[in-house]
Amino acid sequence: MTRAAQKDEEIFYAGEFLRNQLRLNLTELKAAVQEPPDCSATVIDMGGSTTLVDLELAEYYVDNPAEGAGGSTAKRVSSCWDKVCATLYPQLDKLKLPVDVGVRFKEPVSLKNGRVSSFADELIRFAREFCPNGHLERTTHGVFAPKSYPLLNEHVEQIALTHFEGTVVIGWHCSNIAAANIGVRRSHLADLISRKSAKQFTWTPGAEKWLLVYASGGTVTSRAGPPPPDESIWDDKELVAACQGSFFDRIYLWERVRTWHKRLK
Repeated sequence: MTRAAQKDEEIFYAGEFLRNQLRLNLTELKAAVQEPPDCSATVIDMGGSTTLVDLELAEYYVDNPAEGAGGSTAKRVSSCWDKVCATLYPQLDKLKLPVDVGVRFKEPVSLKNGRVSSFADELIRFAREFCPNGHLERTTHGVFAPKSYPLLNEHVEQIALTHFEGTVVIGWHCSNIAAANIGVRRSHLADLISRKSAKQFTWTPGAEKWLLVYASGGTVTSRAGPPPPDESIWDDKELVAACQGSFFDRIYLWERVRTWHKRLK
């Protein structure tokens, strides 16, 4: 994703949170003149008071490695598979193959952008060559001939093929992007807030400083799940210390899919 596209996405989520979650009257929302923070907003609350807000945003992924090193594994794999599908689907739409394909990449996933098209071609050739004969018959493959399928041999751990007689299957899938919905991870939240607080910001004079940690629901690991049943989760010492030690006036965690939020500071 380009920085311009990422900026548009951040402004979109900021606007959705302010309007639909906090129910604020948003009169202006724009990219910050100088980053960070990400954007600035002018809001009017229920009492009619106008407030200028500078917002820094952070997307929440529960599968982030310690201290954020490398970012979300699921997000990177999902992005890789999206690129494969963008090449696959137009071809599958024309070929109308009666086979469902499930791919599991070798970890860590390292398929380069320049090899995506060739990878998709190999996957289609493999599915056509080894498609089972009987309806609903399923086969799994973990060995791929290096000369015929060099990219599958290099990057794929397993492929499952299922024959659906008389059915066109386009939505081939990747098992690496399936993960448990872990929910709220307090240590990860505390680390994220501390890292954001360590950045150098250029704030608008007189603006309130807000940090919005948003669980977009883009992948299963970018969800915070249902509201925690035990409110004491928010009393975690590490999380409280990170919030109190930050310079943000407000800190929010927003679960977008289930439409709940928690103000942490």
